[in-house]
Amino acid sequence: MTFEEFQATKQWREDLTDIADWWDEGEKPKGNLYIGCLLIEHVEPDWPQEARDEGEWHLLLNNCEWITNDLTALEHRLYDWAAREGYFDEVVR
Repeated sequence: MTFEEFQATKQWREDLTDIADWWDEGEKPKGNLYIGCLLIEHVEPDWPQEARDEGEWHLLLNNCEWITNDLTALEHRLYDWAAREGYFDEVVR
């Protein structure tokens, strides 16, 4: 899968709680879903001001996290990580 094909799988979701379970009860995180199972979260108004000052998008991979306004940069990070982890080996075309 190329990076452009990966980007084309992006779907906006108003509620990502069915994808991951690390959010607090009652929270409804929003963001982009890629290949049906990987996500980049949108930084919402209820986030701490410090996080909102850093940017609009949040990516958490293993023990590293980034917040930035540069969605494409985060998509590249997620794409590279997914390729190393073998995610694209399992994608049905």
